[in-house]
Order: sequence, then structure tokens, then C-alpha cells
Amino acid sequence: MAEEVYSRGKIEDDIRAGRPEGYFDYIYKTYGTIFQAGSIQGLETFRKLLRQILVLGNERSILLFAERFFPLLPQNAKRKMFAEFLTELERIKGRTQAENFKRRQELLRKPATSA
Repeated sequence: MAEEVYSRGKIEDDIRAGRPEGYFDYIYKTYGTIFQAGSIQGLETFRKLLRQILVLGNERSILLFAERFFPLLPQNAKRKMFAEFLTELERIKGRTQAENFKRRQELLRKPATSA
């Protein structure tokens, strides 16, 4: 079966609608082993994906992401990520809607590639 190609708009629509399973399958195939290894690159990728899922704000998608990918991380990474998650959640609650909207746009921007 050929891998499904996701456009940025389709990913966001699926996450907002609470139907991220296809995209999460792609993430698992692409990054599953990297998450388990606990490398800095893998943890940074996990962190960016989690932030994007949180920003889109669909509770079902957030829970599915956490249930599927959090267990893949090594124990020390889980502790660190959970602490960061709680900190970010408090920041979200402390910002105005406009500030959260601006932050959301920053997080959804395509990351710059380094040479």
C-alpha cells in the first residue's frame, strides 16, 4: 500500500475534526523508532508535533497523539516532556486569545531548514 501524502491543510483539517489516525500512522512509520531511541532529534520532533497538535486544539486528537506516541519515549524523556507540557498548558491559560492565536500561527509555520 502506497503511503498517503498529506498536505498541510488536510493534516490540520483531520486534526481539528478529531480524525488524525491516518496522519498518526504516517508519523509512527516515519518517527516511531526515532522516538523510542530518545535521541535529541527525535525528542525535538516529538515536541514540535505535540505543540502543533495542542495548538489545533482538538481534544480527541491530543489524547490520541499522547496515547499512541508518549509510551514510545524512554522514561527520562517522558518525565521531561510531561513537565514541559504542564508548563506550556499554564502559559496557554495565562495568555489572551489574541496572544494564543499569534503563538498558534508561529507554531504552525513551516520550520526553516538548516544547511
